[in-house]
Amino acid sequence: MSNSSSDATKLNFSNCSVSRAFTLATPLLVFALFTACASRPNTIHERFVFTYGEGEVSGVLQLPQSPGPHPAVIFVHGDGEMTWDGYGYYTPLQEAMVAAGFAVLSWDKPGVGKSTGNWLSQSMHDRAEMLTTASRLLKARDDIQAETIGLWGISQAGWVMPIAVTQTDDFAFMISVSGAINLIQQGGFYMRNRLELEGYEEDEIVAAFALYERENALLRGDGDYKSYAEFIRAAPPCCRSLKTKERWEFIKKNLDNDAGPYLEKTSVPVLAIFGDKDLNVDIEDSVQNYTQYLTAAGNSDFTIKVFENADHGLMPTPEGEISGRGGSAYLMILKIHAEGAGAFVNDYISFTVAWLSQRFTANQNLNFSGE
Repeated sequence: MSNSSSDATKLNFSNCSVSRAFTLATPLLVFALFTACASRPNTIHERFVFTYGEGEVSGVLQLPQSPGPHPAVIFVHGDGEMTWDGYGYYTPLQEAMVAAGFAVLSWDKPGVGKSTGNWLSQSMHDRAEMLTTASRLLKARDDIQAETIGLWGISQAGWVMPIAVTQTDDFAFMISVSGAINLIQQGGFYMRNRLELEGYEEDEIVAAFALYERENALLRGDGDYKSYAEFIRAAPPCCRSLKTKERWEFIKKNLDNDAGPYLEKTSVPVLAIFGDKDLNVDIEDSVQNYTQYLTAAGNSDFTIKVFENADHGLMPTPEGEISGRGGSAYLMILKIHAEGAGAFVNDYISFTVAWLSQRFTANQNLNFSGE
């Protein structure tokens, strides 16, 4: 169950008041200082706070300067600790959406930034319920088109959004970037690519998959964290990375996630975007399943777009690489801060905003610089 309330307060980005309020719990939050202070388009920023369960979720609602009501996009995070602007990763896309006449809402994950709680305690269904809570607060606003609120999300959001759009009629569209279908299959795909890049031989990879199956059996069964820790300590070098107890319980709670049954009931317009060099998610599997399930749903408006030479985060790459590991995450944010929309693969942002604008009423007199 959840209770909700909203408290909208105008924010001052010119003196970095938002970013200074963040607790610098991780090095990535340092980059929030840069991105929050960067130049912004003519955009109204409001604090957007609501309660979910026993926690308070702190977000930012970005509104065009033009008269409303505006269609709106709610941003849905992928995995990990994420701030409302994804440490700057979302900024070029959000700016383009606002410039095209769309309101944009996003928030710090529970336990991150100014939000209370713990995102690791949530299931994908919990996260979907949070989206509905937020959308109903947006619907009550005079400056938002209540019938035109949709979702944009990346990676893990591909499990969250199909739940949300099929369990309520609150959402008008869904944009999924680099979304996977089945969590266990996805984990195996990622593991194989990681091990191959680290130089492991095929026989070692086969052994790692046997361990992966045993670990999943522990997660699915009655195995506790102590049993898991003992199991990992006895594993070969490839597979000794010990998850924290919170992470273990998060995966245990979400192990059987599969987007397929929800996509098969998804009738709202869908844009599914992938990069052909993605080594985090098996895009061939995702493209096939999005096509199959949305067709079975009788969905008459879905678009699947695969960008060439693009990785999991739609950053340009001539060869496949795993996104979000170690220093690559910091370099990605620095690149986006320096180059803006130009840091992404060509046409990704303009294509996304054009898809939105062609389907939903925004201020047609506004223009956006997509790249």
